Amino acid sequence: MFSVNDIHHDVVIKQLKNSASTEKELTILQHLPCHTNLVRYLGSDPRGMLFQRECGSILLMVEQLKSSPQLLKSLLVQVLNGLLALAAAGIAHLDLSAGNILYSLNRDQYTFRICDFGCSSFYGTRLTSSDVPFAMFEELRMNGVTEKSDVFNFGNLLLSLSNNRPDWIDLVDQCQSPDLENRPTLADLLHILQIKPDSFYTRYVLPVLENKSYVDTAFEL
Repeated sequence: MFSVNDIHHDVVIKQLKNSASTEKELTILQHLPCHTNLVRYLGSDPRGMLFQRECGSILLMVEQLKSSPQLLKSLLVQVLNGLLALAAAGIAHLDLSAGNILYSLNRDQYTFRICDFGCSSFYGTRLTSSDVPFAMFEELRMNGVTEKSDVFNFGNLLLSLSNNRPDWIDLVDQCQSPDLENRPTLADLLHILQIKPDSFYTRYVLPVLENKSYVDTAFEL
């Protein structure tokens, strides 16, 4: 991964590899919707896949997230909006983590964007445990990828931010219920998080984000 300036954009290039996973990612990117909360794909050339450059991943803004309940709430709401845009295109991300969420800052306003679609799949695709790092593997083998796969995925992000607080763990458990019917939809989650009071987003240590070795090795644009 490296940065360059071209005539139109400050871009980041993800180098191409001759592999089935690269071909799969390129196919996903060609169907990626244009949305504020998804990284902007600019196409590919012999150098690799081109993306609009952002400030970095949220691993770089731990202190801001710790000190601002409103910012943490905005992060989760914007991530869900990005997942809903993917869902409308029939795509599940399947690898949601702090390292795969980028941010930009413009006039004190943060925008968060989901990136890295190397594990993503179209709805209905049947996968195995070797295809994705975070998923209910039995579900993916039997039923294929659905919106509820990314609900499970979102539960992993919540878990990484939760510091084991019971009110957050309850929501994680709902997201990761073995029974798909018992999981909320992405729209349900958006509504739940939008109406939560600020107290739901306070007093977090964010231990996963503060792990220096994780920060050093995270995917950052």
